Amino acid sequence: AKFAEVAGQGSKLSPTDYALTDANAAKLGATVYYRLKQVDTDGTAAYSPVQSVRFGKGAAPAIALYPNPAVDAATLDLSALPTGTYTVTLTDMTGRLVRALTLKAGLTHNVAVQDLASGSYLVTVQGTADNAALRFTKRLTKE
Repeated sequence: AKFAEVAGQGSKLSPTDYALTDANAAKLGATVYYRLKQVDTDGTAAYSPVQSVRFGKGAAPAIALYPNPAVDAATLDLSALPTGTYTVTLTDMTGRLVRALTLKAGLTHNVAVQDLASGSYLVTVQGTADNAALRFTKRLTKE
């Protein structure tokens, strides 16, 4: 069900960040699912992948990505994740895969970005722990 709408800023040459806080999300249940629908001025629409947010005791651990923006490399901190191996992908804002890595939890990892074009990328970490699928996505800006 649609719960909010954010007006676009029109066509621009530079990236634009949008944000919205769902203040009532925790009241909806232990897990809440989101996806974004982007509607262009010509009426065509595109949907993002579904993202989940968990609340309460079963809340997923966090990952960290820094520095952000990055120039040569970013540190991806997987130290709070349950033991295991995770698939890490970097995609550009068009959804094109630019890098895929397999990294272990419990550590911090350097992710080289010096060969990437300046702009925004999505860093997605996926894996399974305690019979639950874990997925985290962070936005990374390459200067």
